[in-house]
Amino acid sequence: MSPRSRLLELATSILSRGEVLTLDRLATEAGLSKAGVIHHFRTKEGLMRAVLGSVLDRWEEELEQRAAARPGPHARLRAYIDHSFTEQFDASNLAFLADVHLRDELRQAWLQRLSSWLGDATDAGQTAARLLADGVWFNQALGTARFSADLRQELQSIAESLLDGGEQ
Repeated sequence: MSPRSRLLELATSILSRGEVLTLDRLATEAGLSKAGVIHHFRTKEGLMRAVLGSVLDRWEEELEQRAAARPGPHARLRAYIDHSFTEQFDASNLAFLADVHLRDELRQAWLQRLSSWLGDATDAGQTAARLLADGVWFNQALGTARFSADLRQELQSIAESLLDGGEQ
């Protein structure tokens, strides 16, 4: 693993624990000087952009695999729904919200990378299915999702049925 990849993994770990990510905190965690971290990211903003890119790379890799296994209408949105309902999420998945100064820029980067997975915003069924999926992963990443595996599966079935015209 490259030093930069190791630092991104550590940065993600810091965020996943709900801690504030700073260059100093990452340096301490990595056993480096702050200058050692700056060598790889230059600024806190550069670090946050890289962390978000790393999170999005993992999401897209997973989504691509799921879409390939689910051919047919709405394959990309179905992959997003399946990912949202079956993966484990933590605060690192909210990296686009982690820096108030970059929130708009990081949110735009998130939307740009994931927009092709989110369905047609003019179709009520697709939008409702996507919002269910958004809610599940977002609440899990916040640590507020408290429902059984059976309920999660039932909710996923509802979301997927919305793509088929509401038929379960």
